[in-house]
Amino acid sequence: MADTYTQVTNTGQTVFSLPFSSDYLLKSHVKVYKGRDLLAETQTSTLSDGTDYNFTNATQITLTTGLASGEELTIQRQTPKDSQLSPWNDGSNLTAEAKNKADLQCLYVVQEQADLNALAATKSLAAVTASTNAVNTANAALPKTGGSMSGVIAMGTNKITGLGDPTAAQDAVTKA
Repeated sequence: MADTYTQVTNTGQTVFSLPFSSDYLLKSHVKVYKGRDLLAETQTSTLSDGTDYNFTNATQITLTTGLASGEELTIQRQTPKDSQLSPWNDGSNLTAEAKNKADLQCLYVVQEQADLNALAATKSLAAVTASTNAVNTANAALPKTGGSMSGVIAMGTNKITGLGDPTAAQDAVTKA
């Protein structure tokens, strides 16, 4: 189960708990989307704090308007990974707060990536399984190593090629 995001299809509710409790550095790191594809990083719409939802408390949000039927809501922690939240400078005092903030930024970025990696692995495994099942179904329908056919095969205008010489009265034959 993911720790840094949750996806919920419309259940009629408007109040949602954050999957990561209050484990975020700033409220701006909590993102709320409709129709989010986490791996493609696309969504139908991005919701705005104060307009589309409000923080009820540090661990919960409330939508101002409920979801439409079949609509999916995603709440995702997105800690910035391209810049330091607590940059250090020569000669500055390193406080425990600044060090903890820097450590938490690293930890949260790693957790978020681990969740996305797990989601990608799950989707990849599902795709491989679906592909294997499709191949098995196709092979079961017409095995290349022989077997019995049942039902009519309509060839249209296609030819059957590579037939061997007939040996029984009901074998297919070539023109020659």
